[in-house]
Amino acid sequence: MIASKVLPILMLSVASTPFGVISLHAEEKPEQTAETPKAKSTLLLEQKLEGLPGYVVQVVLVEGPPGWVGGKHYHPGHIFGYILEGSYEFNFDNMKSRTVGPGEVFYETPNSVMRSRNGSDTEWVRDVVFHLKREEDPAAVSVD
Repeated sequence: MIASKVLPILMLSVASTPFGVISLHAEEKPEQTAETPKAKSTLLLEQKLEGLPGYVVQVVLVEGPPGWVGGKHYHPGHIFGYILEGSYEFNFDNMKSRTVGPGEVFYETPNSVMRSRNGSDTEWVRDVVFHLKREEDPAAVSVD
């Protein structure tokens, strides 16, 4: 199972990586249509946190096909991610875009409006995301 192989590595990577605020500029990207490839998210774990009542961590495998462009959205909680393969291009409001590739980690601050996309038109992108959030909050909120 992927969780048993990846999680110990990811926890080490996240714990040993200095995080800064990633606020990147949103460049114009094509809007999603019925023909736009869709990403797949698989919940690997959802765990209540001892000592932090009302909070959970969700661990999610995200797989984006070639050409995938995500909709504009934000996450109410903290996002920590690890790229397994491929590359993601992140565009946050009011800043320059940033691309992360295999073996790299990323952090998204809560409520940062953003859009992400697969950085390739030929390769899949796969990453594992750790989402620390309040139990009652949604994982993501779409922005028009």
